[in-house]
Amino acid sequence: MYALNCRSPRFGHLALFFLALAFFANATLAQQYKDVEIEVVGPWSIAPDPRPGGGPPRVVLIAPITAKTAHEVDVYPGANPYIYSKDIKAGSYALDLKFDPANCDGNQHSTLLSFATVQTTPSVILSAINNPQNRYAISLPRPCYFETYLDARAIVSGSTINDSKGDQRYTTWLKLHYRVETSVKNATFSGKVDTTGAISPYPVTFSPSPHPPKGEALTMVLYDDTDPEDYECDIHSAAFFDASVVNLWKQTAFRLFPQLDNGHNQSGTYDLTCNQIPGRTAMMVHEPTRAHFRERISSIRDALRSSDPKAIQQGTDTLEEEIKETAGKQLPKAIDDDLNTVRRIVGFLQEDKANKFQAINADVYLRLTEYIFTAGRTDCHSMQVNVNNAVN
Repeated sequence: MYALNCRSPRFGHLALFFLALAFFANATLAQQYKDVEIEVVGPWSIAPDPRPGGGPPRVVLIAPITAKTAHEVDVYPGANPYIYSKDIKAGSYALDLKFDPANCDGNQHSTLLSFATVQTTPSVILSAINNPQNRYAISLPRPCYFETYLDARAIVSGSTINDSKGDQRYTTWLKLHYRVETSVKNATFSGKVDTTGAISPYPVTFSPSPHPPKGEALTMVLYDDTDPEDYECDIHSAAFFDASVVNLWKQTAFRLFPQLDNGHNQSGTYDLTCNQIPGRTAMMVHEPTRAHFRERISSIRDALRSSDPKAIQQGTDTLEEEIKETAGKQLPKAIDDDLNTVRRIVGFLQEDKANKFQAINADVYLRLTEYIFTAGRTDCHSMQVNVNNAVN
């Protein structure tokens, strides 16, 4: 029987072997995880989800629906909030992914700018979630950390605003960071539409984008469908501030947003004569709305698919008149070309005795017009709301 000699060359080789094995095991373990992002864009309220779930803590995104805030919601792959793939109807939803908070990197911390802050009770949050037809609500796991990606400026005060000294930056685009296994490719969207009931759960892929932020991401965007605008007072941003902070969360705060330039950008200057009284905002109304244009274009495409020249002609003439009500009598050349192309199809159909144009690919027509007049916009300057310090 020989005693183990800790100084023997043989043991030294074994020790190095096990150390190397441990190193590669740790390296392999580290490589099993990646960072994915959920882009939260638009004036959402972010609150702790008060509903018991039995798992890791969750947050819930809530956006009010009022006569003054005709917004829509989309959830889709990638990190580009300026495109929209499908509309989410009013309802209560959940976004779930394979995520364990224990795998978060403890060295990564939230980097945040200000929000509108609200303190309320879990019962008030629950009441907002359970209020059908008056909100969007989307629950998701609390992330490893939060990050402000884009911001804007405004003045929020407990009393009448008399100067611009209280001007501060606030978050308009929030990034939620999750550390997940490399095998995780998507999240699952599920829930219930208020009017029609439960939807079939479907995956939303984490997808890299060709522009910053370039990480694997998916986007949850709240965007405006009517595009009312007031360049002096930014009534749009004020109205959604009131809808969230004043009407939904019952808080009182005076607010003043900077004047906008012709490119919808904040100018950095304030008009102190603008209405800053909480809950007193009147939205400008532009008719017809983008939703109406979408319906009109859809009806023309249906007529194209049906090879109905009379319906195509009537729909195109009406669309042109309605666009001129909004854009003026001199339409952009791209829209003129769009409308004239559809009218040429009418001529082909009227001359086509053999009915050769039955298989018209209707979706290729009026694309530019649809892009110009129905894209909607993200709420570039509307303030996100931090409820009960859910974001920290």
